Amino acid sequence: MAVSRKVDKRAVERNRLRRLIREWFRHHRLGLVPGDFIVTGKPEAGGIAAEQLFRDLDAIAKRLGLKREHAAGTMPGSSLPLPSGDGA
Repeated sequence: MAVSRKVDKRAVERNRLRRLIREWFRHHRLGLVPGDFIVTGKPEAGGIAAEQLFRDLDAIAKRLGLKREHAAGTMPGSSLPLPSGDGA
């Protein structure tokens, strides 16, 4: 992740953007395809609201095809048939 001084001269604002990007990835990591992601901040991102940043990141992930069809959970799906329950 790279948020340079071109985005905002104030370190506090650059750090806020970094924290928000990390937070978005924490909430979406299971729904993303495996891989390494590079996120760079643009000058237009300075002062952006958190909700708008999250919507933008969602739109980018969708446009690039980074979202999985089904999010992976802790219990993988099974291809075994379910028991019939008839006691046989």
